Amino acid sequence: WISAFLGTILKGSIAIPVDNFLTPEELVNIINDCKPSLIGLSSSVENTVLESLRFTRLKPKLFFIDSLKKSNRKVEFFKKEPQSPALILYTSGTTGNPKGVLLSFQNLNHNVQAIRKLGILNPDDKFLAILPFFHSYPLMATLIIPFSFSLTTIIVENLNFTEISESARTFGATVLVGVPKFFRALLHRIELKLTEFSPIKRILFEAGKRFFKTKEAKKWFFRELHNLF
Repeated sequence: WISAFLGTILKGSIAIPVDNFLTPEELVNIINDCKPSLIGLSSSVENTVLESLRFTRLKPKLFFIDSLKKSNRKVEFFKKEPQSPALILYTSGTTGNPKGVLLSFQNLNHNVQAIRKLGILNPDDKFLAILPFFHSYPLMATLIIPFSFSLTTIIVENLNFTEISESARTFGATVLVGVPKFFRALLHRIELKLTEFSPIKRILFEAGKRFFKTKEAKKWFFRELHNLF
């Protein structure tokens, strides 16, 4: 998927990431709206795509991204104006049919340069990607920005806390991008784990939260808890 997405962008074409869990009825509305000339899909959604195309007069070409092969061809960069469209992202459609939001190369670059100006990234940072790329926030924060800074993205296939924590430890993730709901669930899981500790340890942990102020000191003091996640 990432190869297909980056290939589309680098070629100067417009990428339109969509939810892979859309129904044929939902997908055909998007197809009729954006009128794609090419649809990249995996075999897992083949039936959904073919069913949706039965309800449109459009005949886009299809290619399967899970059958892409490595190529030694040199990447060609196509020059585009900053105002040229780069992406179309569709809203969730909770109040009607999803609506396409166009983002230009200038829009994307603005976010990249804002992160560069903050100076918060390190050369060895590794991003843990747990959110779907068809939303603007994770697409920018865990794919476009790491790619722009030559950093690593670690993709978690199954979104459960066990795999997330194992992937973070195994590959040395340093940046975790999430939404409040995810972090609340993670905090709840940590609080549940604390109940398994002895009363003395729980008292020490509470004291440590108040006593240690720096990130380094907290990381050292709470290392036993950190190692569980």
